[in-house]
Formats: sequence, structure tokens, C-alpha cells
Amino acid sequence: MQRNLFQKEIKQIQSLRRKRIRDREGLFVAEGVKSVHEALNSNYEVVRIYSYDEAWLNKMESAVIIPTAEMKKISSLATPSEVLALVRIPGSSSRISVEGMNVILDGVSDPGNLGTIIRLCDWFGVSGLFITKDSVDPFNSKVVQASMGSIFRVVPQIVDMEEFVRQEEVGEVEICSADMSGESLYDFNWPRGVLLVMGSESHGVSEGWASRSDHQITIPSSGNAESLNVASAASIMLYDYRRSYPSK
Repeated sequence: MQRNLFQKEIKQIQSLRRKRIRDREGLFVAEGVKSVHEALNSNYEVVRIYSYDEAWLNKMESAVIIPTAEMKKISSLATPSEVLALVRIPGSSSRISVEGMNVILDGVSDPGNLGTIIRLCDWFGVSGLFITKDSVDPFNSKVVQASMGSIFRVVPQIVDMEEFVRQEEVGEVEICSADMSGESLYDFNWPRGVLLVMGSESHGVSEGWASRSDHQITIPSSGNAESLNVASAASIMLYDYRRSYPSK
């Protein structure tokens, strides 16, 4: 049976658009059929589902069925989807894999780029994805949307650089940072255990990470574009690594 939302519910869901509230409540919003299906089939805890389609009661008995007009009030999309879910932010783990590709995003601020990189990490089987505290929040609704459900398989971990580099496993991998003046990717031989550092398009990798890097790598240009955005560069780097170490 449909019901209207209480004003308190509307305010709570709308407030999750702000990082401070997401952190305090430990919740984020997933919108769209694909994202919500992925959330339900993942290890994430789906706290509540809101939809105007009663078929979602078959997915979650406690789903709240609301009129279309109410969905417009809680959606952050220009054209609201049929379903929205409140999802618990998972616990964090900053451990890296010494046998595979790990990615750390250093100061990446664009939600679309981050969401795309999460999807790339899912596609290329990245072992771990880490994000510095000065990057965009991975549970921002635009990031979740851009990841196309991959955020429910590749769980981004927010890390502090100084704490992160103290873990023993970091000393067992080679740190490779993307840098315009680095060694050509065409000539680079990837080690198996890697921590790949990608910075923002405008600022690049920070000095803290650059000084810790064992290798600096660039993607050679054959044209006149000034640079690649970080998601495009990440796709090329991850593809090249996977050519050296194909998934089994």
C-alpha cells in the first residue's frame, strides 16, 4: 500500500547529500534499478528501499511504496528513478595486496571521474582502491551513480597517507605514480605487486606521493591535447598492467 513520506523522512534522505551527514549517520543513497539491484546482491547492508513500484516488495518486504510525487522530493536526479535505497557505509580496511594491482587516488575531486575509475577497477580486477582524504567522497550520490553499480563490488577505502604508508605491505610493492615527465609507458615493465598513484588532472600527484614513488610513468602523446583526464589515464594504465598479468 502506498503512503506519503513523513517530513522527517524527507529531510533525512535529503540531508544525506552532504558528506558530514553521511559520515555521522553512516548511510548513503543509491538510486536507480541497477544500483539498487547491485546493492541487494552485495555485502552492503541495504537499510531501506523507497519506490513507487510495488514489485520491490518482492525484493525487500520492508520496502516503502510511495507516490511518484514523493519520489521527486527525495531524489537527487533531474528525472527520478523508480527506486532509491539507503545503504550502510561499510567499515574500512586499508590493507593492500602484495600480489596484484592496487590504486590510490590522490586529490581526485571530480565525482564523475571517481565513479568511472571505480568501474574501471571492477572491470580490470584491481585488488584494492584507496582514496586520500582530500579527494571527493566515494559515497557522494554522483560517484555512486557514475560507478554503475561497481561500488558494491569494489569498496573504496579512504586513507591518510602517513598512516597508510606505515603498513608493512606497502614496503613489499612498488609505488608507481602517473607523471607527465615520467618514463614512457611503452617502455615500462610492470612489477606484479603495484601501488599505482593517480593525481588530479589540474594538480597531478602530490609531492608526498611523488617522493615515495619507485617509478614515475607517463602516457606518451601523439597529438596536441594538453592532457588526459584522470579516468582516461587510469583506463590506459590498468589495461597495460593487465596485458602483463592477465586475469586467470
